[in-house]
Amino acid sequence: MLHNVFRVLKNDLDIRPVYHKSDEGIKAHLHLAILAYWVVSTARYMLRRGGIKAEWWSLRPVMNKQIVATSTASLSNGEKIAVRKCSEPEDDLLQIYDTLKVGHIPIKARKFVWTQKADFKKSESWKSGG
Repeated sequence: MLHNVFRVLKNDLDIRPVYHKSDEGIKAHLHLAILAYWVVSTARYMLRRGGIKAEWWSLRPVMNKQIVATSTASLSNGEKIAVRKCSEPEDDLLQIYDTLKVGHIPIKARKFVWTQKADFKKSESWKSGG
């Protein structure tokens, strides 16, 4: 029975074999896989209750239509600005969000500003090999 559960888990989540060198890595991977399976199972249950009777593999492409885009620009003073924004969901995805009772925009727009400090002497000596 446990073997069948993991087979379904790997198929639903599209998990590939992962090799770990430590017991902690194996445990962490297993715990994350079980958590992901629980989230997927709960979502599928809620969708079925809400009248959406689709398999997970057919829902993934619908959900992947909504993307997060990041635009970056460099200013003349050396600062960089990045703006991250989520696209608007299409109607079929809106129906899924409403059935799951979650917000339509999973990631709110954000603006990041940072100054990149560079030591040009080190950069020049590194390029010249010295």
